[in-house]
Amino acid sequence: MTRDEVQNVRSLSLPPRPGRLRSPLRVVELSMDTLDLLEGGPADTVVLPLWSDERPLSGMGALIDWRACGQLSSNLRRGLTTGARGESTLTLTRGLASAWRMVLIGLGPRGGLDRAGAAAAGAYLYDVTTRLGARKVALGVPSGRRDPTLPLVLVESLFERLGADALAAEDPRSAPVWWAIAEPELLPYLKAIAEGRSAPG
Repeated sequence: MTRDEVQNVRSLSLPPRPGRLRSPLRVVELSMDTLDLLEGGPADTVVLPLWSDERPLSGMGALIDWRACGQLSSNLRRGLTTGARGESTLTLTRGLASAWRMVLIGLGPRGGLDRAGAAAAGAYLYDVTTRLGARKVALGVPSGRRDPTLPLVLVESLFERLGADALAAEDPRSAPVWWAIAEPELLPYLKAIAEGRSAPG
């Protein structure tokens, strides 16, 4: 990712506050072992943004589909979820012992999402999961292969809301925690967002 590509992505730092132990956003590399880390682990909800024109699925969606014996692909074929922009679908998971439910958030077609839309998607997926009462969430960050700034803007918008909740909580340890699970090339930029640093150039 070049400096020009990330110039519009800024890191939102959280001011120091006594008792705030860690950032509410953790960053995890997407790999074949990722779902094994979730088995019996800390997540209660998986949030998976979907492109409407990406078939077959890629990234974390492909891993979950594989572990769930084609559950996602079957839902897509039957039209139960389409990935249309603004769509949200709640489903139970199969094959993930701890993350028993999954929220699918439609992003629309890849070419139809700009930075403003990515920021809105980050806010929307956070609002949806908050209404569900999710406390520990694993987010499958969308692929950055076509435009790496879009997933960063989405996560930054999410982090802004997470940070506000963490600062407002009487006990910061009770605030929701999210794990951003992403491709290796996005990790340095996502970690900068989560740590309140400037994005590397």
